[in-house]
Amino acid sequence: MNKLPTSFAATGQMDKMKQFIKNFATNSASEVASTAHVMQWIESSFDLEAIPNAAIDELVSLAEVAEDKSKIALIDLFRLLILKD
Repeated sequence: MNKLPTSFAATGQMDKMKQFIKNFATNSASEVASTAHVMQWIESSFDLEAIPNAAIDELVSLAEVAEDKSKIALIDLFRLLILKD
């Protein structure tokens, strides 16, 4: 049997992911060039189908400095974005 990995979307945890990434972006703002677009996207809609390209670029920058649980959450978000595109 082929089982897909459990994701935030599959377990109904999108609000938890939203809060976790918002906290990480806020705490890591000094380590990356900008988090303005990510924060605006998170606070406005957190719609996976309507994420601006600038927010994706900032998420990539955040992924470069992330470690442990933060890296896992960002990778899971990227996976969800790829599946929606």
